[in-house]
Amino acid sequence: MHLSLFKLSCILFTQLFITDSERNGKLFLDRYDVLKRIKRRTNNITRNDAITTNTLLEQLEMMATTGADKTRKQKIMNQDDILSPEFQTPEFTCNRNHSEAAEIYCHGDILHVVMMLGLYKDSKTFIDKPLKKDPDEVIADFQRRFSKAITEEDREEVEQFIEDNFGVEGEELEECELSDWKEEPEQLLTIENNALRQFALQINYIWKSLCRTVKEEVKEKPQRHSLIYVPNEFIVPGGRFREYYYWDSYWIIKGLLASDKPITFNY
Repeated sequence: MHLSLFKLSCILFTQLFITDSERNGKLFLDRYDVLKRIKRRTNNITRNDAITTNTLLEQLEMMATTGADKTRKQKIMNQDDILSPEFQTPEFTCNRNHSEAAEIYCHGDILHVVMMLGLYKDSKTFIDKPLKKDPDEVIADFQRRFSKAITEEDREEVEQFIEDNFGVEGEELEECELSDWKEEPEQLLTIENNALRQFALQINYIWKSLCRTVKEEVKEKPQRHSLIYVPNEFIVPGGRFREYYYWDSYWIIKGLLASDKPITFNY
């Protein structure tokens, strides 16, 4: 039984599109990469099939070229297009009663466009960026620059808008030193197994790199930040997680107590 050219093309192109979108965060495939990877796959698939590898490659190259060009000019779906008419208009739990920047960080056209264009591999990156201006100014600038429907061709302009109006994610935080850090906490020294004891002491050193404080500018201009100001130092989970979290805090507290850090724990 032979696979049709159309069916096989759809299978291969879908697989490649998904894997490349996840890997590169891009909507379109590099032609060379497409052909190289397709050839590797079709050599096996078409071995006992009626279609030839070369014919398939020619068809897929044409699809990649014409399809990408057409997609670049297609307007981004707005929020009403995505939500089914059967659903009621969503009531956002985050609104201007909570923050003046709700229409930027929680919902609204700017957030929608950034996510639809897939500007960042991590969806958390954008909402962690502080504003360089007050929210109303940023929204007005967006409306001025993008009065028409936005397409993939507007990607660079949107990126420039982000650069002009937003700072670097995480820049509201400063590293700090733990006043109660000890090189050899007493409780950890009671671990009998030598390997586990050394492991625990190595983990103890990591505490020093996880202490953070929030800059005063967040307190002075809270409307420009998605981060909520707190006066005391705190421990972050690490990596992309730059804030404090309810569930993480439970385990952090247990670790602080085990590491003999009562002052940090009280914060």
